[in-house]
Amino acid sequence: MVLMGFVSRLLAPQGIQAVNPGDERLWGGAYVNTHAGVSITPETAMAISTVNACVRIISNALAMLPLPVFRRTESNGKERAFQHPLDNLLHDAPNGLENSMQFRQRMQKSLLLRHNAYSRIVPGPRGAVDQLIPLHPDRVWVEELPGGRKRFHHWPLRGDREILLQDEVLHLYTMSDDGIRGFPMIDYARESFGLAAAAEAYGARVYTQAPLHSGILTHPGTLKAETRQQLKEEISEEYGGLAGAHKTMILQEGMEWKQLSLSPEQLQLLQARQYQTAEIAEWFGVPLELLQAARGTTTWGRGIEQLLIAFLTFTMDPWFVLWEQTINSELILNKERFFVEFVREALLRSTPAARGQFYRTMVMMGVMTRNEVRVKENLNILPGLDEPLTPLNMREGDDERQERGRQTQTASGPIAADPHHRALVLDAASRVVRKEAMTLRKLAQKHAEDLEAFHLAVDGFYEGEHRAWVRETMRISGPDAIYWCQIRATEIKVDGIQAVESWEVLRVMDLADSVLGGEHDATADARSG
Repeated sequence: MVLMGFVSRLLAPQGIQAVNPGDERLWGGAYVNTHAGVSITPETAMAISTVNACVRIISNALAMLPLPVFRRTESNGKERAFQHPLDNLLHDAPNGLENSMQFRQRMQKSLLLRHNAYSRIVPGPRGAVDQLIPLHPDRVWVEELPGGRKRFHHWPLRGDREILLQDEVLHLYTMSDDGIRGFPMIDYARESFGLAAAAEAYGARVYTQAPLHSGILTHPGTLKAETRQQLKEEISEEYGGLAGAHKTMILQEGMEWKQLSLSPEQLQLLQARQYQTAEIAEWFGVPLELLQAARGTTTWGRGIEQLLIAFLTFTMDPWFVLWEQTINSELILNKERFFVEFVREALLRSTPAARGQFYRTMVMMGVMTRNEVRVKENLNILPGLDEPLTPLNMREGDDERQERGRQTQTASGPIAADPHHRALVLDAASRVVRKEAMTLRKLAQKHAEDLEAFHLAVDGFYEGEHRAWVRETMRISGPDAIYWCQIRATEIKVDGIQAVESWEVLRVMDLADSVLGGEHDATADARSG
């Protein structure tokens, strides 16, 4: 392998050997002045507050998530592959200088500003990939070889240019024009960034020189040029800038000061900063509300959980997929068995109350085990909590109860043979469902502007007195009443208030059949407490 790599380097074309890494033409137009008169580079762009905030938000969100290696199981599931050498490298420390978060922050920043991020793959004790050492993207040039593979030219800070083959570099890129490198974002967005930088600089100058430009000094006579210049310098020194903004001006010889406000053009240029914030946020795909939240002026209210879901889906998920597919393609050898995947749930840790309600519903439905909940909450597993729960009226293997339910629907069973009993159950079920639909419509109207508040109100309704009322009205067991309420609450939160439109028929029959098809009676419920 070493010999073949050496031969490949010798035989491959050396067409750009004389390239100067300091040549601006090599790195595109990112260093050209904008129409606003400001030179924008990836470094100067980071001095713009909105650009810095967008880069920081996306980079931190990606860097803080766990990135473990998983092993595919025979049951089409997955399990953590702790022994895989890449697991420790990606999760803890990719190299001797950076931990995993610092490494990913650095690489993602390069991706956001330059649409390219490079890391040198260094073999060692952990195998073919023992370290990942980031390379500055402005010092790397990519070319396509005749066989369809890539070759990288790297100019280190010290030493001569080095050539690296495709197997020696982890290359993340996006927004490509040629399929081998990403096109720098700055080349697209430099006019927007330049206008924002110019507005920031202008605002700073307005505050620095505000007293000097906010009024006119008049004199009844004619001043000599030397006197005017001296007077100008004295006023600028004494009353200019923020330090002199509130000093009392002392005038002599009949001079008068006339206060002026900022011109409409000046005010418009200062107001343009907020519009540039929104435009830059669009370039990065960051919700404007998230930037406002970082500045303490958000209007999210209590709907932040839903907007975080949108941020994860539309902003972060494309970056997650890019990282996952690139690592799986370039670093994982046994792709059929192992793969890396971000643990996205870590970004969606809601409030304890909402998270607890979700876990309760999942456990009661049998979707999650109690130990799976403990693992997600970073708690140790306990014995006896690995089996999923099954609601009492849906126990697997209770053929007699299921058969009795089918007999009820076909009017052939012993309970269905009593029309009076069935009518009473249907009437009780109808009263329960009508009460739920009426209450939920009122709650939806009351919290029409706050989805999170509506969801909390739904949980409060189903977890309060209504649960006991369902049990008493339907003469069912406590666990069955809890299960009914949790399923209905989940349905409303997932499908919205419009779901109640079909409840009068579907849910009445569901509730009635759960009673008629099971072994529920008042005596048994009284004994069970």
